Amino acid sequence: MASRKAVREAEWDAERHGAALAVAIGEDREITGVVSWIREDVTTEDKWSLDLAKEHFPEKYEAHRTERPDIVEVKIGEGHPY
Repeated sequence: MASRKAVREAEWDAERHGAALAVAIGEDREITGVVSWIREDVTTEDKWSLDLAKEHFPEKYEAHRTERPDIVEVKIGEGHPY
């Protein structure tokens, strides 16, 4: 267990130093041979979409659909102060 802890702590130190280097390089793209940090705009095109699910996975989409009545049922307690 102790050896696993030492390995994991070393991995955390490496991640922490990598993140510190990425912050330190600012607007630059890399420190040659040490770390590179590509900054780019994030698009939402690769996110889950209902339309894409219907188009590419029609069987899975239909299997997970459930038909529900278009009614809302509410119990109102007459003695309860809302």
